[in-house]
Amino acid sequence: MKNTLFILLFGFSCGVSAQIHPDTIAQKIVLNDVQLVGKKSNQSTLFLPELLGGGIYCGKKASLVVMSRLPVVVCNNSMRQILAKVPGVHVWESDGSGIQIGIANRGLSPNRSWEFNVRQNGADISADPYGYPEAYYNPPMQATQRIQIVRGSGALLYGPQFGGMVNYILRDGSEGTKPLGIEIQQTIGTHGLLNSYVSVGGKGKKGHALGFWDRRTGDGFRANSQYETSTAFLSGTYHWTKKTNVTVELMQYTMLSQQPGGLVDSMVYAAPATSFRSRNWFANQWNTGLFKLQHTVSDNVYWSAQLSVLQADRKSVGFMGSIVLPDTAHRSTGQFAEREVAIDHYKNGVWECLRRQTYVVGKQQQAFTFGLRGFVGKTQRWQKGRGSRDSGADFTPLAPFANEFTFASLNGAMFAEHLFRFSPRWTLVPGLRVEWVATQVADSMISRSKGLMGMGSQYQVSSTSQVYGNITQNYRPVLFSDLSTTAFNERVDSTLRDAYGYTLEAGFRTSSHPWLLLDVGFFRVQYNNRAGRLAKTADDGSVTLWKTNVGNSVSQGVECLVDADVLRALSKKTPWRIPVFVSYAFTSAQYTTLWLTQKNPQGLYDTLSLRGNRVENAPMHIARLGMGAGYKGWDVHAQWSSISGVFTDALNTSKPNATATVGYLPGYHILDINSTWKMSKGWEVRMSINNALNTRYATRRASGYPGPGMMPSDGRAALLSVTYKW
Repeated sequence: MKNTLFILLFGFSCGVSAQIHPDTIAQKIVLNDVQLVGKKSNQSTLFLPELLGGGIYCGKKASLVVMSRLPVVVCNNSMRQILAKVPGVHVWESDGSGIQIGIANRGLSPNRSWEFNVRQNGADISADPYGYPEAYYNPPMQATQRIQIVRGSGALLYGPQFGGMVNYILRDGSEGTKPLGIEIQQTIGTHGLLNSYVSVGGKGKKGHALGFWDRRTGDGFRANSQYETSTAFLSGTYHWTKKTNVTVELMQYTMLSQQPGGLVDSMVYAAPATSFRSRNWFANQWNTGLFKLQHTVSDNVYWSAQLSVLQADRKSVGFMGSIVLPDTAHRSTGQFAEREVAIDHYKNGVWECLRRQTYVVGKQQQAFTFGLRGFVGKTQRWQKGRGSRDSGADFTPLAPFANEFTFASLNGAMFAEHLFRFSPRWTLVPGLRVEWVATQVADSMISRSKGLMGMGSQYQVSSTSQVYGNITQNYRPVLFSDLSTTAFNERVDSTLRDAYGYTLEAGFRTSSHPWLLLDVGFFRVQYNNRAGRLAKTADDGSVTLWKTNVGNSVSQGVECLVDADVLRALSKKTPWRIPVFVSYAFTSAQYTTLWLTQKNPQGLYDTLSLRGNRVENAPMHIARLGMGAGYKGWDVHAQWSSISGVFTDALNTSKPNATATVGYLPGYHILDINSTWKMSKGWEVRMSINNALNTRYATRRASGYPGPGMMPSDGRAALLSVTYKW
């Protein structure tokens, strides 16, 4: 361990970094002083080190959020506060329960985080990362130890996604110091919120283990928005030998929520808690399993292998008519209209292995990582089923479904990256990923392979400051929704191709003092071959809607973060703290080429060129500012979030339509206030006032579930959490 850093948990259970001696700058990737990431820092968001587990992060924009250092009551998954110090993260806030998390960056769509490769403890948790990449499940944040976020440059190591990778690292007992530890957390809040979290874990010479149970119920900010969730998790790691670890994890999650539906614009600002839908329900169940094997072959060689499985479903039932159509009982019969039922089943299996080796050339330590991945997934989808006329959560269809699909995905990948250190200051990291993807709908299968290349570089200005940059190719396979048709006049273009492009980023970052964190950089995301619909009119006047590639877009801008503690800069011994942070991103997201169709007044379709239009759901400005004060175990913080307005369709429709499914969404400003009191003997009390000024705003429109219509965000909410650790 003298000259080499090794991590036994694939980089997903705890982060490790090197303290580089200031006189040598970086004579070796890792020197003698090894510590937990950020152990000597109070910041809640940190940079990932050059090497972590089997991955190389040198030259990449990668962040690590340490959950225990956040002053927020996190049980409702308030991502605008949890990820406040990750510049440019755009959050859809139409679900105050925190059940459905939608995040994106750099002008991409936040729809269920589908532009990210979403993982839990290093394993995929989305429905199908290649055919249906929506994340219907997100772990409870009070059970989350850390969150890793790697931007688009993570495509080589994790997958081809333009957004990059988000990895939720759950507590597993590894941070404990006792053979038995218990944590109990109880949270209450406005709108009927009640959350109970209990975990039992321990750590010994032969391993560590932890199990938790979390249950959350509430009435919701709006009428007809009650919900309940339950999560059970068990993780155990056994030190088979001094060099070999075996980890087994099991998780079961269930959720049921009432969907209050959308509103027209005027109602969002006049009475956002109103609901005109009382019979819409959504439910899912997520079951995952994970087996990991990590082995240190020698002081220079480490490898890991893991097998993960997912079995899950999602169900919805409701009246999906336009929001201007009331869902009321028929006057003559006294009965409601039948509802629509939709059901999905998912079964996935993923095998991944990775090997990392370090060696010395000319007194400079190099690193090489190589990995393989295999994925098989099956999605069964039933749509447009006749549901009951009742009001409860009844997902049983009254007749055969109108649409039934079976989708299959196969994926194999090989990737490699090499860290070349040419001097104590300068490193170069080329990488390659070869991806093979096959997606099948009925008897139609699309099989293709894709090579992705990337190059990163980093210059060590000082022991704690770097100039970094990289360019990485990305792509997005054709989705199941692009390959299936639900209308009689829809067709799939046989020449439909995957979206492809690249991510370019560069910047300067420093953690020169324990009280300062600074990161300033720019980015560019080229997104080609976007999928959409084009209308073609035949000689007889009939119109066919072709699902095809319609154009390209580019997003570019700047991202910056300054996180400092004013008093710690003046005195290291003071018990007082005054933390201040500024997180800001400017994004210019425009279509460089785009062809869409629209009906003209005569009822015919016109093909339009939308070159220069802004990309939908892409705020130009995302700013979050925070300031606090603390003394010993007491802290209070305030966060101000300012998000600029967005168009919600590629046509850049300004005036909302009658059904509120398209139209401009104005910008908004949110104030959140949080306080923490850490008492002796394991007690901790936290209080949060979210949206303290009771701002009325919306972050999205929906054409279907959970709408249709404009989706108002939550008003003011107060939460109180009490935690006891033994």
